Amino acid sequence: MVCPGSGPIPPHWLFLVAAICGSSASASSDGVAVTLRAVTLRTEGSETRAGATFAFRVGSAWLPEEELCAEALAGQTIAVTRQLQAWPSHVRLRAKRHMPPMLDAWGLQEVSLLHKGTGNSIVVLEACTADHCSFSAGSPHWIY
Repeated sequence: MVCPGSGPIPPHWLFLVAAICGSSASASSDGVAVTLRAVTLRTEGSETRAGATFAFRVGSAWLPEEELCAEALAGQTIAVTRQLQAWPSHVRLRAKRHMPPMLDAWGLQEVSLLHKGTGNSIVVLEACTADHCSFSAGSPHWIY
């Protein structure tokens, strides 16, 4: 997905980048409280022991990456809230890097953002259904 004026989104490779279009959320002088909500699939192997990081893009700049979770169980909902200067145009999720390297895919049922001031939510990654929930290298529902 590409939002008007946002430029191209990098291809899916080891992370999920999503453009957030059409938000009517406005920021006050104090900014906007945004909750990122990620729901882990209940599919076998969807949990992660490696964890994940996230970052928001606000304006033309990516904010620093932060830990989203150290691990997540199948079916678990992870939620983090951040106070941002404005509503983000993009969100990025990545598998955490470990030394020595650890390959651990995390299956995501859905990802959404919640505007804490209005209660409005934006679906960033729509819920997968049936066969689309199984692991595949090109699936946006799996990060690794």
